[in-house]
Formats: sequence, structure tokens, C-alpha cells
Amino acid sequence: MTPEKGFGEYMIDQEYGRMQPLYEAMSVGSYTIAWLEQKEQERSDFEFQFNLARLCKSVEDFIQVCSSGNPLRETPHDGVQRLTYCADTLAQMVQIVIRRGRERLPETCEGLRQTIAGLLNQIEELEGRMEDILEAWQISLDPKLSAQIDVALGEIDKTKTEIPNWRETLELVSH
Repeated sequence: MTPEKGFGEYMIDQEYGRMQPLYEAMSVGSYTIAWLEQKEQERSDFEFQFNLARLCKSVEDFIQVCSSGNPLRETPHDGVQRLTYCADTLAQMVQIVIRRGRERLPETCEGLRQTIAGLLNQIEELEGRMEDILEAWQISLDPKLSAQIDVALGEIDKTKTEIPNWRETLELVSH
């Protein structure tokens, strides 16, 4: 912590450093939605393709950060809540882009239609992976569910080499 910054400002800077890809993806998603809402004559299919590619890259970067370790490991509970809210907002923005992009696809010039459809498919796949991250973060915010998971983890047979589907295992915990 630097002397010129308070603890809250320091934590935000620390959060930003780790989660910069999340904030970048949110910015690109917001810009893409705003772009989709412009009047027809102000838009070009090439620009739409460019925006989708930027969104795809930003979401991939966010997923990469989350896949390379636990970015929330040393983040306080209120920071996890803020980041979870941001990730949820991003997921909703991406869903809007996918839906509106698919609606716009028939109007897209034929030369770019296939590329744009491919980018929309790729973003949709990434959105599914983002949802998995969001679910995990939301679970970490629920103390009761986290305690149940800890108990279930303690009951795992460590001699088994097969890894069960975590959603199926979680369903067993909830019953």
C-alpha cells in the first residue's frame, strides 16, 4: 500500500491489475452493444466483424486469467462480490451481442456473413465458459454452500483416479 492511497483505493488498484481483462471485455461488450444500436447507414459489416473479433479476444483474455489460477485468492469478500457483479454484467452483454448479431446476420454482406457467423459461434462458446466461471464465483459467495462443498470434499475417496463432473457432484451435495 502506498502512503498516498487509502486501503480502499489500493484494493481497487490490486483488483484492477488482476482483473483488467474482465474490465476490458466489459468495455468492448458495451461498445459493441452501442454500435449495434446505431442507425443502419452509420454501420458497416467490416466494423461489426472487427468489434466481434475484439470482444472475442477480450473474453478469451478474461477466461485465460481465470484459468491460470485463482485470481480471487487474496481478494476480500466485497471485492469478489464486485467482480462477480462485473462478470455477470459481461455475460449479459455478451448474450445481447450474440442475439442481436444473429438477428443482423441476414442483412450482412455475403462476403463477411460466414466470418461473422463464425465469430458469433466462437463468442457463444466462450460465453458458456464464462458462465462456468461466474457460477464458481457465485458459489464462493454463498457461505452455506461453500461449507457443504468443503464437507463433500472431505468425503472424497482420494484413491479414485476418475474425476466426476462437478455439476453432478454439486447436485448430490444439495440433496
